Amino acid sequence: MLPEKLIEIYHRTEARLLAERGDKPHWTGELASSALSTATSVAALALHDATAHADRIQQALNWLS
Repeated sequence: MLPEKLIEIYHRTEARLLAERGDKPHWTGELASSALSTATSVAALALHDATAHADRIQQALNWLS
């Protein structure tokens, strides 16, 4: 029973998140101005393309320090 309930919850949550996104292939909005969200953004940008996002990464690291 538990695995089926978890799968059901997963699918409902996925559907709600995708509905919030609307017709765009991404979500829009702003991250909270916290150290955790900033560090998460730095990690994501660095993993995606550190060279292309070097300025933003440095700005975030400056803010963190």
